[in-house]
Amino acid sequence: MSLLEVTDLHVRYGAIPALKGIDLRVEEGELVAVVGANGAGKTTTLAAIAGAHRASGGKIILDGQEIQRRRSADIARRGIALVPEDRGIFPSLTVDENLRLGSYLVHDATEVTRMRSQIFERFPILEQRADQGAGTLSGGEQQQLAIARALLTKPRLLMLDEPSLGLSPALVDRVFEVIEDLHREGVTILLVEQNATRALDLADRAYVLTTGVMTASGTTDQIRASVDIESAYLGGVQSANSEEKP
Repeated sequence: MSLLEVTDLHVRYGAIPALKGIDLRVEEGELVAVVGANGAGKTTTLAAIAGAHRASGGKIILDGQEIQRRRSADIARRGIALVPEDRGIFPSLTVDENLRLGSYLVHDATEVTRMRSQIFERFPILEQRADQGAGTLSGGEQQQLAIARALLTKPRLLMLDEPSLGLSPALVDRVFEVIEDLHREGVTILLVEQNATRALDLADRAYVLTTGVMTASGTTDQIRASVDIESAYLGGVQSANSEEKP
């Protein structure tokens, strides 16, 4: 049984369909990527899974239990953590206060201390900036804070929405190193990422989403071999081996 299974998922914004019956699954310990053009529905997919946007049809099953009608707080308690595209940090709070908000689901003080120690070992800059306002951090530091806060919830599934967006190349490298390390340690990850090449380098499997429809899926090698990723980002998907016709 998959840790996460999404079946025939539909989401609408008013009269406008955003997702048109997508299917995806994530096995325990996998890193699964969802790639596609802006407006394809990638962020909506994560929002629906996290309960931030209500599905209009279909099923979202976490560890055998349907969650598509549950509130986002309940879904978080069940083990899904979302790092949103805008990072979702509280800029008026300090780094330390943001991290404390992340550990609200863990009621054992000793465990919280242990987890914070691990976080500071993974993200030493956050320990250095602990008393600093989160809004004064650089983009890369804010992304590290957002990921760290999500990890403090002890998620069964970590969902990352465009973690490299707006970062310098050096900081992109750092963020992807963190994602790779988490995957190696067995954290289950669902990754939405604008940098398809980097995402496919990390992922076990991938899905290509085009205007609300899953148009391709498979191992990353299969996706590279069968899908023109550049075309996918322009809003359409075609075979990588297809010939242009007059």
